[in-house]
Amino acid sequence: MAPEVGKYQRYNLTADVYSMSMLLWHMMALEPPLGLYSPKMMVDRVFVKGHRPYVSEKWPEAIQDLLRRGWNHDITVRPSMEQVMQELGGVVIELENGLK
Repeated sequence: MAPEVGKYQRYNLTADVYSMSMLLWHMMALEPPLGLYSPKMMVDRVFVKGHRPYVSEKWPEAIQDLLRRGWNHDITVRPSMEQVMQELGGVVIELENGLK
């Protein structure tokens, strides 16, 4: 969940973008993000200190950027879900063109 939700602060639809970014990271890495964190560690490291999973340089640059913006602590930096869909669509097209 987004830090603002976990800290019982006001939030908006970008909390879903944060969650989707974590899910995208899970799909890219084939392992759960921060899976070794206990609930207490999650609160301290993610909600308070802003830790995020490592982003592999092997992943497409657009995915790396999308992940970092999607789970940014500043909710005004996070893209809308519409922007996420457009950017992911662009990555799919690039990958398809690269395979031809």
